[in-house]
Amino acid sequence: MIKEAKLSKKEFILHAEFKSKKQTKDVICKQNYVTEFIKEKTQYIFLGEKKKFDIEAFKSIAGIIISSPRVLQVDVKSFITNKLSEVEIVRVLTEAKILLKGDVFTLKTKEKEKVKDTILVELTAAGKEQLKVSKEDAEVRN
Repeated sequence: MIKEAKLSKKEFILHAEFKSKKQTKDVICKQNYVTEFIKEKTQYIFLGEKKKFDIEAFKSIAGIIISSPRVLQVDVKSFITNKLSEVEIVRVLTEAKILLKGDVFTLKTKEKEKVKDTILVELTAAGKEQLKVSKEDAEVRN
């Protein structure tokens, strides 16, 4: 499930990390690579240059975010660029979650892995509205 909530210290939080002079110490600067700091319950995903990061680039990492093996809080604001808005981020993550969670008919009996929650933190009113619309759209599809 994808939902909106306030930041919690119980779950890991994912931040976007862009190439800059003020790099977070010890973050591995390899495209789309997630660096995890267990003590701080923080993850950083390195995304290269901020000016080149757009919706297509975000779509390419949405699966990484959604398929995290743990419940993950996403710092949506850290992903926003001149070419990518909060509304687009929420829409893409919701669509990725629908695709990941979707059932495909098969005659084989196989237990499907449970998908962990993804929590979007500190959304604006526009982001909350997009999440609501995306969830309603998902219910119609199912």
